Amino acid sequence: MNHYKRYFNLIFIVFSLIFYLILELPSGIWSDVAIESYDADITLNDQGDMTVVERWVMDYNQEMRVRFRDIKYNKYAENYPLVSDDDNHAMIDSSSIDVEFYKGFINKTSDIRIGLASQGDYDELNQQITCPDYALECESIFVDTYYAGGLDGEVTFIYTYVIEGVVTKYSDISELNWRLFEYAEGTIKDASITINMPNNDYDVSRFYVWGHGLSSGNIEVIDNQTIEVTMENIKNGEFPELRVLMPNLLFPNIRPNNIVIHPDMDFDRLYDYENQLAIATNRRIFIAQIIFYGAFILIPLMGFITYKVYLNHDKEYEPEFQGDFYRELPNEATPAEVSYLYYMKKIKDEVFTATLLDLIRRKYISIVGENENMTALNANFILQRININEEQDLLSHEKVFMDMIFNMIGNKTKVSTKQIEVYASSYTDAKAFENKTTQFVKEAKRQSEKNKYFESLNQEKSISRKFVLIPVVYLGISIFLWMFLAIDTFGAMGISLVIIVSYLIYIAQFKRRSKTGNELFVKWKAFRNFLVNFSSMKDYPIPAIIVWEHYLVYATVFQLADIVMEQLSVKLPKEVFEEEQSTYLRYGYSRYPGSRVFFFHQSFGNSFSQAKNNAAQTIARHNQSQSSSGRGGGFGGGSSFGGGGGGGRSR
Repeated sequence: MNHYKRYFNLIFIVFSLIFYLILELPSGIWSDVAIESYDADITLNDQGDMTVVERWVMDYNQEMRVRFRDIKYNKYAENYPLVSDDDNHAMIDSSSIDVEFYKGFINKTSDIRIGLASQGDYDELNQQITCPDYALECESIFVDTYYAGGLDGEVTFIYTYVIEGVVTKYSDISELNWRLFEYAEGTIKDASITINMPNNDYDVSRFYVWGHGLSSGNIEVIDNQTIEVTMENIKNGEFPELRVLMPNLLFPNIRPNNIVIHPDMDFDRLYDYENQLAIATNRRIFIAQIIFYGAFILIPLMGFITYKVYLNHDKEYEPEFQGDFYRELPNEATPAEVSYLYYMKKIKDEVFTATLLDLIRRKYISIVGENENMTALNANFILQRININEEQDLLSHEKVFMDMIFNMIGNKTKVSTKQIEVYASSYTDAKAFENKTTQFVKEAKRQSEKNKYFESLNQEKSISRKFVLIPVVYLGISIFLWMFLAIDTFGAMGISLVIIVSYLIYIAQFKRRSKTGNELFVKWKAFRNFLVNFSSMKDYPIPAIIVWEHYLVYATVFQLADIVMEQLSVKLPKEVFEEEQSTYLRYGYSRYPGSRVFFFHQSFGNSFSQAKNNAAQTIARHNQSQSSSGRGGGFGGGSSFGGGGGGGRSR
């Protein structure tokens, strides 16, 4: 059993990884809020302040009420790698903050309530407005849209605010290094940022720009007055971060605390740092591309391995019998054993009806009428035990069947099809019926296993499972690169996971008949073809009715009983069905205009199906009543460790 333990451990690890990745994926993927666009217009003045006008176009798929726009204004991000100055800080001008709100194309600004964390205001829950984790140097703009109709469907927020002191002046260059946001309610499909410079006559070559924090985007100096940034599919967790280097004379009135003069902070140091980031980013992109395209190599590789596994362990043996039809019973297997062989170890529901017919044919059970027309559509048939002592010769699953219909449902010697049909109306009877049918299936499979129709492939499966280490190792490498080197390998991880799960599922379910089992299967398949086509065989002599009763048992397993009876009724007159040697075909057979009906077969099949459905529904109702209800250049990777940040939250 150790190989099974290893197999399930591997399955557990794989699905744990899937669960972990789902948790770690940007939450915007699963959000009920779609952000159609984000557009920001930034204007810098000669003091180094910036006025920002943001437009958020959002689509709420779930009704909400309030939104927070958190705006961080710290100048240095955590772990800033270059020289910093404690006096160099920025400040948001709370008096400049303004919000407009549109629902569709209708201006609903007059119906909203605005609150600010800096003013000690309270939200709709009467709690003081704060940024997440009570962050310092952060303003939170609260908007309550209750009287504006709430947040559902398409809405637009327009925020206006001024942050003072965002520009830092060094000895030979001035810098804007800023993140506009770090999180949002969902993926932002399209985004743009326009930066407007103070009036100047400088050549565009004096302006340098870099972008960070996104997997895709573009930043460009349009002219000496304008810088434009375009982005798309900004996931939660990504952040548009900009570093802009500009001539010092653009900011003649910059505040003294925003001037940092240090020998290690000048144009050359900043430019070199960005070059190092670019080299590291290009290296990550190159590695990510190798990992991603390498994952596609896994597909044909594992496909080839799977094909070899199929040829060696899953492909059926070449049978000696090659005919299309087999006119005799291939062997004397019970209906359950034939189902197990034919349907790849499955015991079909039709086996219950077939087993009853077989036991009647073998004279363990007889059929008697109940003083009514046995050819009526609602005819009730009585099944009677013939000799209990002789039942010791029955196979284990047949004994379970007899116990179920006579001892559990009937009065130990008799049972009617109506009794079977209405059984399982109470929870106790339903559970007993379910347990007994489950026991029948288990015993049928246990009996069928003795015939060695299928090969034991435990060792072959154990060997085949080892090949899954190829995509597992690849998945591990991808996760390592993502977690520790910040390389985007989600595509490779997704492909690897699909390959791993698909391969393990295939290995777990493949099975192959033994040479003897496959030879019998081919003959039973040919016998099935014979049952479908015998009426068109002019040279085929029709056997006695008792032979056809035997054939009809297996036609029931193959779900062909109606087809066979239709053909048989054409070949044989009604008088033949009424012969004394017939055990069950002479009961309940009638020729209606345009059709021929075998009522007993239909009656028991319907009774058993109804009993099974009753049991399932009764148990479901009971379980429901017992449980409580509830419903619950492009952008580079890395970071320039710019100031700012924050984001959006809705509820």
